[in-house]
Amino acid sequence: MNHDNVKFLRLTTGDDVISEIVEIEESGILQYQLINPLKVLYLTGGKNGYIQVAFAPWVFNRICKKQEFTLKENNVIMVSDVTESMIEYYFETIDQFDDAQKEKESVKFTEEEYEGAEEELEALREMIEQLKQNKGTFH
Repeated sequence: MNHDNVKFLRLTTGDDVISEIVEIEESGILQYQLINPLKVLYLTGGKNGYIQVAFAPWVFNRICKKQEFTLKENNVIMVSDVTESMIEYYFETIDQFDDAQKEKESVKFTEEEYEGAEEELEALREMIEQLKQNKGTFH
């Protein structure tokens, strides 16, 4: 976790991203390798109308398990240093996402639990069928 490598990027797509970055030059073309990029979300409202900042995965790990991406320099409008508090929030968020993913992957079901889920699913299918027959009214 090198805090010096965490940068704010505004992309030509309009996305604002905070990420660990590594600059790479290939054939005279500058590229940025983004490691664990998070999209910056701006939330309005709250007390006194302040704008709050939240992070979301830039690309969800269901799409790309390895969270490393390379951007050409012409896809980036600007790169800037990030405040220390944002860097801490960035790493806390990465840890939370990692913990949630590990917890999700560790969930295992027994055969009995699968059978119970199948029975519940069948009961839901029957309810839906009843709703269709009663034109949306369920008794």
